[in-house]
Parts: sequence; C-alpha cells; structure tokens
Amino acid sequence: MTAAYFREPWSAHAEPLLATVRMRKVDTLMPMVGLTEILNICRRNMAEVWAGDVDAIVADFISLPVAWFERSGALVQRAWDLFRRHQIGTNDAFYCILAGDWGAEIWSQDGNFIDQALKSGINMHDLRAKAFS
Repeated sequence: MTAAYFREPWSAHAEPLLATVRMRKVDTLMPMVGLTEILNICRRNMAEVWAGDVDAIVADFISLPVAWFERSGALVQRAWDLFRRHQIGTNDAFYCILAGDWGAEIWSQDGNFIDQALKSGINMHDLRAKAFS
C-alpha cells in the first residue's frame, strides 16, 4: 500500500487498494512488522517529501482498519522455516504465513518478495503489473 502514499511509477495501481481498505470493503490483516516497514519507508522519503506530509501519512496508515498480528514464538519459527525453504525475506515471511493461514491474497510492488513468494505457492499479485481489483 505504500506506493499509494508516495509518487512511484505504479502508484495508480496501489491507490484502489488503499481506498478499498479505507472503505472496509476487504478484510485487511498484517503482521506488526508492517508498522516498522511503513516507518522506515516514511523516514527514507523525508528527503523528498515535506515532513508534515510524511507525518500525515504515518497517522493515516496507523488509522487504517487493519487487524495487526503480533509475533509469537511459533510464528517466528514458521517465518524462519519459510526463509530456510524458499529464501523469502524474514519480514516478508510473516506476510506469507498470515496469507496462507487466512487464505488471503498479497498485493505487493516489491519484485524480490513477489518472485520468492510465488515460488512458495503464495497467492501473490504484482501491483507493478496490474491495479488492485
């Protein structure tokens, strides 16, 4: 969803996803690591985007109707196992586990994550190639 916040080549593909989440037309779940990721993305964009706008993005993101999942010992072990089997990044593995457990789709613009997750059988959609629908 971060592509919807910052002007990127595929922002138009991510904007419908963010709008759908805001309108509660889909159930949205994320691992708590998603909060760390959005903060890091916002920090990196502060050189090009006015700080007040970045603050508003952070506030908007944390207000989204998202079910946030804590990392438990069992979840951490499963993320590690997924990394070892498919070389999915350890943070990305948490998204894959939740998607698998809930029968959910993942929509991302991260090429490396998409490539690795597809190899592991995750229901993954590439926001660089198509808009959320």
